[in-house]
Amino acid sequence: MSDTDATVTVAGISVADRRRELLRRKLAEQGLAVDTAAQARRTAAGERRPLSAGQRRMWFLQTRDPEDTTLNICVAYRLTGALDEERLRQAVASVFARHDVLRTTFGVDETGEPFQVFTDEITLPWQSHDLTELAESAREVRVEVLARREFARPFDLATELPLRITLARTGTAEWVLLLSAHHGCWDDDAWGVFFTDLNAAYNGSAQTTPAAQFVDLEVLDAPADDAADIAYWRNTLRPLPEPLELPGAAVAAPSKHADRCTVALPADLLDRVDAFARERAASPFMVLLAGYAALIQRYTAAEDFLVSIPVTNRRSAAAEQLIGYFGNTLLLRETFSRTETFAGLVESTKRTCLDGFAHQAVGIDRVVREVNPERVAGRDGMDQLVRLGFSVRKSADGFALREVDSTQLDELGAPTAQVPLALAVVTESAHGAVLEAEYQVDVLSPELVRRMLEHFVRLLDRALSVPAARLADLDMLGGDDRAVILAQSRGVEVPSDPATMVGLFEAAVAAGPETLALVSDDVELTYAELNRRANRLAHWLIREGLGGEDIVALRMSNSVEFIVAVYGVLKAGAAYLPVDPAYPDDRIDYLVADARPRLVLGRVELDAAEEAAAGLPETDPVDADRVRPLLPDNLAYVIYTSGSTGKPKGVPVSHAAIAEHVLSFTAEWGMTSEDRLLQSSSVSFDASLLDIFVTLALGARLIVPKPEAFRDIRYVADLITRRGVTVLHMVPSMLSTFLLLPEVSEWRALRHVPVGGEALPGEVADKFATVFDAELRNHYGPTEAVVCATHQPVEGPQGTGIVPIGVPNQNVHAYLLDDALQLVPAGVVGEIYLGGAQLARGYLGRPALTAARFVADPFTSGARLYRTGDLARRNEFGEIDFVGRADEQVKVRGFRIELGEVESALAAHPSVGHCVVVVTEDPAVGAQLAAYLVPAAGQVVDVELVRAQAAAALPEYMVPSAFAVIDEIPLTVNGKLDKRALPAPAPAVERVHRAPATATERRLCGIYSHLFAVPMVGADDSFFELGGHSLLAARLVAQIRAEFGVELDVRIVFDTPTPAGLAAGLVTRFRDEFGIDLDAMDDDGDTADTVETAVPAPVSGRPPVTERQRPDRLPLSYSQLAMWFQYRMEGPSAVGNLPFAVRFDGGLDVAALRAALTDVVARHEALRTGFGEQDGVPYQVVRAAEEVALEVIGVDAELLADELAEIGRYAFTVESEPLLRARLLVLDPGTQVLSLLVHHIVADHASLGILLEDLIAAYRSRVADGRAPEWTPLAVQYPDYVLWQHDIFGAAADGAAGDYGRAQLDYWRAALTGLPDQIDVAPDRARPAVLGKRGEVATFAAPAALRTGLAALAESCGATEFMVYQAAVATLLHKLGGGADITLGTPVAARVDPATAPLVGLFANMAVLRNDLSGAPTLRDTVRRGREVVLDAHAHQELPIERLVEALNPARSRSRNPLFQSMLHFRGADWAPATTPVAGDTTATVLPVDFDVSFLDLNISVNVTGDGGLAVRVVANADLYEPDTVRHIATALVTTLEAYAAAPDRAVAELEVLPVADLDRLLAPPAPAARALAVDTGDHSATERVLIELIEELLEIDDVEADDNFFALGGDSVISIQWSARATALGLPLTPQLVFEHLTIAELAAAVDAAEPAAPHAESIPQEESAPMSASGLDADALAALTASWTAR
Repeated sequence: MSDTDATVTVAGISVADRRRELLRRKLAEQGLAVDTAAQARRTAAGERRPLSAGQRRMWFLQTRDPEDTTLNICVAYRLTGALDEERLRQAVASVFARHDVLRTTFGVDETGEPFQVFTDEITLPWQSHDLTELAESAREVRVEVLARREFARPFDLATELPLRITLARTGTAEWVLLLSAHHGCWDDDAWGVFFTDLNAAYNGSAQTTPAAQFVDLEVLDAPADDAADIAYWRNTLRPLPEPLELPGAAVAAPSKHADRCTVALPADLLDRVDAFARERAASPFMVLLAGYAALIQRYTAAEDFLVSIPVTNRRSAAAEQLIGYFGNTLLLRETFSRTETFAGLVESTKRTCLDGFAHQAVGIDRVVREVNPERVAGRDGMDQLVRLGFSVRKSADGFALREVDSTQLDELGAPTAQVPLALAVVTESAHGAVLEAEYQVDVLSPELVRRMLEHFVRLLDRALSVPAARLADLDMLGGDDRAVILAQSRGVEVPSDPATMVGLFEAAVAAGPETLALVSDDVELTYAELNRRANRLAHWLIREGLGGEDIVALRMSNSVEFIVAVYGVLKAGAAYLPVDPAYPDDRIDYLVADARPRLVLGRVELDAAEEAAAGLPETDPVDADRVRPLLPDNLAYVIYTSGSTGKPKGVPVSHAAIAEHVLSFTAEWGMTSEDRLLQSSSVSFDASLLDIFVTLALGARLIVPKPEAFRDIRYVADLITRRGVTVLHMVPSMLSTFLLLPEVSEWRALRHVPVGGEALPGEVADKFATVFDAELRNHYGPTEAVVCATHQPVEGPQGTGIVPIGVPNQNVHAYLLDDALQLVPAGVVGEIYLGGAQLARGYLGRPALTAARFVADPFTSGARLYRTGDLARRNEFGEIDFVGRADEQVKVRGFRIELGEVESALAAHPSVGHCVVVVTEDPAVGAQLAAYLVPAAGQVVDVELVRAQAAAALPEYMVPSAFAVIDEIPLTVNGKLDKRALPAPAPAVERVHRAPATATERRLCGIYSHLFAVPMVGADDSFFELGGHSLLAARLVAQIRAEFGVELDVRIVFDTPTPAGLAAGLVTRFRDEFGIDLDAMDDDGDTADTVETAVPAPVSGRPPVTERQRPDRLPLSYSQLAMWFQYRMEGPSAVGNLPFAVRFDGGLDVAALRAALTDVVARHEALRTGFGEQDGVPYQVVRAAEEVALEVIGVDAELLADELAEIGRYAFTVESEPLLRARLLVLDPGTQVLSLLVHHIVADHASLGILLEDLIAAYRSRVADGRAPEWTPLAVQYPDYVLWQHDIFGAAADGAAGDYGRAQLDYWRAALTGLPDQIDVAPDRARPAVLGKRGEVATFAAPAALRTGLAALAESCGATEFMVYQAAVATLLHKLGGGADITLGTPVAARVDPATAPLVGLFANMAVLRNDLSGAPTLRDTVRRGREVVLDAHAHQELPIERLVEALNPARSRSRNPLFQSMLHFRGADWAPATTPVAGDTTATVLPVDFDVSFLDLNISVNVTGDGGLAVRVVANADLYEPDTVRHIATALVTTLEAYAAAPDRAVAELEVLPVADLDRLLAPPAPAARALAVDTGDHSATERVLIELIEELLEIDDVEADDNFFALGGDSVISIQWSARATALGLPLTPQLVFEHLTIAELAAAVDAAEPAAPHAESIPQEESAPMSASGLDADALAALTASWTAR
């Protein structure tokens, strides 16, 4: 739209100058401008040219984040009529041919400088789809999928042309056209050029060839930046406004995923805008922008913010004919005064626009460099500068194809957005004029955005009607919105008669006179007894002349006597003033002087008064007795508010107000006369009113603790248990403390826990839910509104945020208002105003303050509102979210921060018991966050660790800059934070200028120095503070690549902008990837070449896994041999299966998924491996890649578990079929489950994660362009690892392993010398000859609080969580009769070599953990001992367990596992895969799988759950254990874990894991096994001779006798298979099972003669396996369960 100039001089630019510039632009718009340069093509195909200023920014943003799609311009059209598809394609091709920029790609030269180059030979980026064969209902869905996929695909500027076209036929005469262009070649004016050229080409109209191209005009003829223009932007934007905080809940790290919302604009409204603009010599654009600014101000209360405006600057007629990015972004600054009118805002907006347009030639990149905003979290500053966008444009639909109609499809658009909220007024759409918002969905909700658009229309309408009215006074809500907000602002209205607290109490006395009212450690009073004492005291006070409106100060702490005094005073008609004797004398003197009580009663005075009243009547006083009648409006009490912000203020409250609160509170709550409430609040704190008045009005029991009770937490915990407390009222910080106590598990009677007084962290609420089966309610209310005004039942997970304060109580009004007392919409921050009958009178003796804080209610005639000074917003559920104090707005570096969110993140660290975060002033840097940390019990706080954990969860600006560790949080006498008592914190990081200290820092400082042309750069100097910008960042990366020979992402410069930060990253990378100490290299002596070609030296003599020469027959790895042996022993079964299931939510392209599965199998040789056998020796064969079969079936969601279980029961025949089976289960159109059943012989659990990661990558590639992914080739394959394993650990010609293997074997021999053959742990039955696999299962969940205690023990011992759990399990087995030498098996990944990390294959191994429980260790001692055991085992994890068993050669039996009979699995907090984005809206979630098979005696798994607790599963072998015993073992484990957490210094000998009777039953001797059948003693000498000859041949030994044992001779699992194969070939039915079941060859020969004859076994070539317990004892479940277990250690 054209804009006229102003009539004044602004910022030194004259009116004449601006008019000349505007005239030049108008002439240019009409094609009348005189070109200042020769208009001719000056660039040839293949010739490199620089980028324009605008292109540089677009290129940089895309390069910084290659996956970013915010620069995609995406539009969809529906075309109907006689469309000629081929002609349209040719027309598009002609547009590409006319405009070089559409055939352009971008590159980077050796200096890091970007360039562009075009080609004449292109493949047109055109796709076409015919959807007419689909059902009509499916076509639109398919179109949406195509659009989502196309629009969500980023442009690769180095290889891809910047415009893509997709045409989908949806009917006989209907198509949908999808157009996706990159912003680097497209601006708003490009639409007109594109459609003009396209229409002409399609319709056969003549076209003239453009005289010049984009590069000729915008690059070669680009004018230099004008110094005056630069100065204008620098002066206008500096200092920068504070970052704009948009409405709605803040998100720490929002994505840029976007959506759109549109509302129609009334035609007459735009006519009125035009007329209004003409009256004020402005343009409609300026008026609409002012309306947008007014809306934002009303929604945010911001008075200074920026709006980004897209502009185009085509300086010549030739440019008007070209497609290209001639655009720029202007940052227009809107400022407001409190009295701003709309007329004034339009005038100031007009001046801003005119000045901005006059200086628009300066590119936005240069503007950002000049104002140099603070960079945060890898961003270049624009995210801080710009949160809003605005434009006025025509529709992008310019089709004029012959016999074809077109409609733009607004519902299909770009999936991402550059700014959180961009508003566009579209003047010529298919639906008339519309208001369109594009918004980031993580920042703003759809409901909020729609309301904003509707409010924009209403606000603009009102502003045009009364332009002289204050903006703050304009109504933007409308009747319906107003009615909804008013309804949400008012609690349930229930008529009630005014009452007194005396009346409520006396009614409770009458209802239950003999019911206990008060219970303390020393005194118990029934309601009648309490009433009689209070009555006597009341009569005494009346005789002393005290009555209505008189104040009696009660200088007493919590006690039975205080409550007697309260009711005595109230019954006399007077009011009480609580004065805590613990107050400093000065404060007490101030309260007495300010309140001027008629009487002060301390404990001594009260005792004297009660003694004097002993003979007075015990009956209830009536008005005839009193000095003055007691009326509901009479004063009941005065409580002084905290003095944290000045002198304390007395708040007088009437009987009617507190009685209304009590009646309303109890009506909405489930507390009854049967409840027992613990008095937890100081009597001088208004929360004590709930304790006393609510309890005693209901006829319930009040438990009164000893004075200063809450300084003795153990006393309080015991009191709660002892007295059966059912209601516990406290502040959240105290609740958090209680949740750490083990005693809380004993509080079974607890029913209700109301909390208030401070923010309730979601983490505390979630901990509460895991510990108690009680109602938790969050409350809010200041003293001035009587105890509490709102309530929120806390239900369901709350996460890490702050729990809402809820909705108004019965008969309470809670409004959220802006400065003009206007209602604010949902999501908008307003101040809380409270109203209703519960308000206090005001402030005692302070009429001016009362008038300021208690104001007239604009919504209820004659009523008052209390202005709280608290800020809040109402969420979409109508609940109020507390934000903070209006007079203490927490802003640091311009960001508003919710301190509760920071505190929650810090408190999540296990070493932190409590914390508080405040804002402090630093003289050097201004406001900063300071954190005060209180250690958890028995913990030492490492500030750096706490800070690092918080930094991983919070935005950088929310991480405190200073820390202090303190013993306790200082509180005021009212229980609130006493900021003045906090010590000075220490800076987390002290920044000083320092010289580079390492070789790498020196090299990087040199690069910086050269880049910025400065003589000296410090190691901590920031790239941006030195003047760096996006283009220089790309050059810096290029120079680092040239210097060090490594590739870096440009975002690294933004994340770590200092030489020191980059150096640290490079040093770590070189160490991890190359084994090179970069800092140890001479600064000048090493070149990039030497770095690139350096070969990492072997670590500790360990040879690396490298590609190997393949033999004709590939051997099996040791773990594979174990599985093969088990398979040969037992035949095909399901026990060797690895079931894996992934749920896909969203659209799924089945063909792409099938192709992706094939890609993954082709990538990993292990997945296409088969198995064969020759002469009893197995081998593996890698097959050629083939298409993977994917069966697709429909399944009812309720039957999914059964279907997956059935799939998992499949028995692979490993000799003859693929060992991966894929099936897609379709639950509904948007939900599918991919089942992958893999045989364990080719994969382990870690492989499943790799398989999924590769599958998603392949699927994305297949969906994007139909091609296989361009993976980095794998350095090795699983067969290479197998050959390496045999080289390292197999016996050489001399019978010994290699040096590395021998060292590992020597360690294990020494570690396991003298190991018991078996460890029996409380079995019910004797061990059978062959141990089965059926499991008995018991499970339990441990709360997060217990895990926190265990983690604290681990940290204090320098151990990991796993080390604690394995020590606890070993201790449990010891206590259950296992002896003092306890071995546990545990799975390990055994992927030590980096080359194995990305491979699918069976790498998993078992480690044996030998625990020494001898002596008299404490529980802590067992952790310390176990720590060393685990660390040593981890260091020697690569020796195959099978090789170890064969080397140690323990006694073999199929009745037990050798080396260990119990196993522990642990999976840490990160073991469960989170939901993973796949493509478009599709996500993948791994479904959990449980195993109920037990190959061992006991199998214990400990998994960390999402809520921070533990899920523990005990699987015991059913051949040994009864179900009841398994449950007892699980119970004993719970007890053991609790002891480790609560009493780690208890001796193991003193630990009682079960009641004596239960333990005695478990330790009783087991029932005998069934008697074995008598052995045949016939003559078997012939069979003996054959077997002896075969074994002598196999073992190459002589003199074998019939009484020899096979394993003692040196036999192993492989030899047993070869022995059985050769015997079978001779007609003897010898099986590997028989070898294991008989000790001597003589016994074996007898068994062979008794067996059925067997057919010879032929050689075979197969595919996968099965697996339970191996010859070495390695079971399938053990091998499978390794994922993340060692990582967690």
